[in-house]
Amino acid sequence: MVNATLIASDVPAKAALSMTPCFFFLYINVVMLITLRSKAIFRETSRYILFTNMLFTDSLTLVICMLMYIFAIIRLYISSIVCALVILAGDVISLISPLILAVMALERYIAICFPLRHAEITMCRRTGVAIAIVWALGSVKAFTNLILLLISGPILSTLDFCSGLSMPDQFTDVNNAFTIIYFLSVGITIVYTYIGIVVAARSASSDKCSAAKAHRTQHPGDPN
Repeated sequence: MVNATLIASDVPAKAALSMTPCFFFLYINVVMLITLRSKAIFRETSRYILFTNMLFTDSLTLVICMLMYIFAIIRLYISSIVCALVILAGDVISLISPLILAVMALERYIAICFPLRHAEITMCRRTGVAIAIVWALGSVKAFTNLILLLISGPILSTLDFCSGLSMPDQFTDVNNAFTIIYFLSVGITIVYTYIGIVVAARSASSDKCSAAKAHRTQHPGDPN
């Protein structure tokens, strides 16, 4: 009985220590979001639009993680359908950031390798379309899990606390498959754009060196 009392008394202190850094980073994210939305250049430049969207999704991910932690700490009894919706929302948001990161890598690749067409390709309207596609791709996994959840049977029972472990077992294989697909897609995109940028940078550097050598070897009497 004494041990149970001591554990219960330690819960608020552990919760405060765990949640304080989360609130700190959430505050920083909110300040950055307000700053990014306050300037026209940030609202009209593709790389800042993408960064704002990634920062927003990271903030939502942090909020959902904090909610899940609070549910576990206070042992909140919650309906399975509510728990499932929270988990599925977390699945969607957690996939958006890496996909946005891949789009940001493509944007930088276009800016460096195709500078003359960068403004045309990355205009605000097309950036918005790219973000909509990213959200659609990020939602595929959640919709698949939702369909499996509806097929699996009634989901209106109560739980001790909301956790991903409480979801049906068939979610594991589906989640692993989607995780591998998204990881490979994002990884290949980032590696491809990185190699392309490095090749373009070395090509530009060699062109500058060649031009400098030609200028040094030019005869003083030759015309410019």
